[in-house]
Amino acid sequence: MKTIKKLWVALLFIFLFPWPCWSWQGKVVEVLDGDTIVVNKDGKAIKVRLYGIDCPERGQPVFEWATNLTSSFVLKKTVEVTPIGSVLYDTTYALVRVDGKRDYVNTLLISYGMAWVSVKNCVSEQCKEWKKLEELARTNRVGLWVQLDPVPPWEWQQHRRKQMLKPETE
Repeated sequence: MKTIKKLWVALLFIFLFPWPCWSWQGKVVEVLDGDTIVVNKDGKAIKVRLYGIDCPERGQPVFEWATNLTSSFVLKKTVEVTPIGSVLYDTTYALVRVDGKRDYVNTLLISYGMAWVSVKNCVSEQCKEWKKLEELARTNRVGLWVQLDPVPPWEWQQHRRKQMLKPETE
């Protein structure tokens, strides 16, 4: 019985935590928005979503700031991609680090005040540290936090969907 428990714990550990051996490198060929990039890996374009964060969506205030900041960090640079969880909609969810740099781009965007920690998707231990960085950016009114009451992208998208489904009145 103890052996089975140990096996389950080992399997759980393997699937919940990123391992460097699962990381891969590629060159960023496009930045779609603040938290989504396209990385060329061995001649194949792979869409990568930065794990655990959410940047402003197109149409939201400071969307361009977040996208431009991400571009300045990664565009045309070699990055290390550490996949987290599963691939969904042909998108790899990952931690991304510019080759040779210590901090993940995910972390930098939060500290520059250009991203929220995703309350729904950020479940790793790292998320606790990211929440502290987000709070520091809020307190110092950095990036998107210069706005009085910024709307998180998930709420903004939900509101837009409701507006699109609302019947037109005459």
